[in-house]
Amino acid sequence: MLKDLAPNTPVIVGIGFEQETSEDPTQCAEPWRLMARAVRRAAADAGSDTLLAQIESISVPQGMWEYRNPGRLIADALGCPSARSILSDLGVLQLSLLSDLCRAIVAGGWAGLNRYVPDDEDVCVVDAAPHDLVLPHVAAAVHHGGAGTTTAAARAGVPQVVLPHLLDQFYWAHRVESLSLGPAGLAVEIANAEILTARISTALTDHRMRGTAAAFGPRVAARNGVQAAADILENVAGRRVLDRMLPRSPS
Repeated sequence: MLKDLAPNTPVIVGIGFEQETSEDPTQCAEPWRLMARAVRRAAADAGSDTLLAQIESISVPQGMWEYRNPGRLIADALGCPSARSILSDLGVLQLSLLSDLCRAIVAGGWAGLNRYVPDDEDVCVVDAAPHDLVLPHVAAAVHHGGAGTTTAAARAGVPQVVLPHLLDQFYWAHRVESLSLGPAGLAVEIANAEILTARISTALTDHRMRGTAAAFGPRVAARNGVQAAADILENVAGRRVLDRMLPRSPS
């Protein structure tokens, strides 16, 4: 359980998808088999297939299939027979399951966000998180839209959900959306659980967005922004020094 872990313990999240389309549905694989494939993809996305044997619970929304416990079928197929299977009532959205089960990392930092987060096994609160170590292992990043955090998430190649508070943060939220690195920014003043959940769901499930973010990461990592900024400043400062040293032409 996350509440038993040290506050600086990294949390790894994996996302997997599987779908089949056919004019004859009878030719498609059984839904539970598709779910099992999706879980395998999620383990691969997290970086280790050995995670499958350690699965503790499997939640599945009720569907129109005939088998009564698809979670048990998935657990047996994945080699985790001790996993607890949970079957939600008909009408419960997958988004609701995602909201209940998705692990989150909240960095308190100078803003003191931990003051507003209740003690919960699904949330790991830390005072500070090294972006370069944590972000490459998360499924998506939710942040305020600062230039540094936006760049760190882009460098990690993960989709980002931006909640701008002021000034240039709205600009970076716009850039994230325009580059398809995340959904439209959400001003913190109008953010609520329902809207934020929808934004996070988009970041987690939009294949094109996730692919764009993943492809964008190496491009950002290859750039040395500090050196480029230093060169610009030196050029500007150098021109000003020359302007002062060179005599002005009489008008």
